[in-house]
Amino acid sequence: MRLYPELQCLIDMVDSGWEFVHRISETFCLVRLDAACYWPTCVDGLKVFDRYNAVAVRWAWDGHELWRSEGSLADVVEGLLSLPAG
Repeated sequence: MRLYPELQCLIDMVDSGWEFVHRISETFCLVRLDAACYWPTCVDGLKVFDRYNAVAVRWAWDGHELWRSEGSLADVVEGLLSLPAG
């Protein structure tokens, strides 16, 4: 964690109930990390390509996008976790 302190937010997300899936290439390299958190009225999603490139989205259950953020992992997760509970 000393080398990449921004990864602590991902550990915190696991601890708070987020589900994670590792996307692996045909050569068994990590390509992307996907995460989701399911709420009664919406779904929050996160795609992490690297610590500088992440996307977070909140969707209503009917599929329309309620909120989106793109940028560094730290900034995107900060915005995502600042949203009210769904």
